[in-house]
Amino acid sequence: MAEILKLDDRWVGGEGVNTNGISVMVRYRPDMQHFINSGLYHTRMDMDWSYDDVGDSYMPSSGEMTLMESFEDALADAFSDNQSVLASIFTGDGTRKWLWYTQNSNEAAVRITALLDNYSEAAINFTRTEDPGWSAYFDLIADYDNTAV
Repeated sequence: MAEILKLDDRWVGGEGVNTNGISVMVRYRPDMQHFINSGLYHTRMDMDWSYDDVGDSYMPSSGEMTLMESFEDALADAFSDNQSVLASIFTGDGTRKWLWYTQNSNEAAVRITALLDNYSEAAINFTRTEDPGWSAYFDLIADYDNTAV
């Protein structure tokens, strides 16, 4: 099973417009079928980082964007064993949202909590939801696939 569940680091992304008409940036991994079919990753974890958007762009400041990228890199390192996998990233309208799927949400929470101390200045919310069919992942692709490059 470990060979089948090798994480492909290919991303698809682009700019789109949300339901409020605000520009957003979306990235997602298109090749997640092995993880979906495994049945091991049935819990979705949403991590939302609220930020003050900059002007009409509704995007974070460059300093906050750098901090978000650092947090994302730290999360990738914490889950390098694929205990949890990052499926998509949405940025815009005052929020960056990371969408993860996990094998064990309690173990994932322990790892995330250990990282949050290093990002205490960030407004990060973490929620867990059962999503065995990966509906949030597929909904995001359906909403933004035409914007991908």
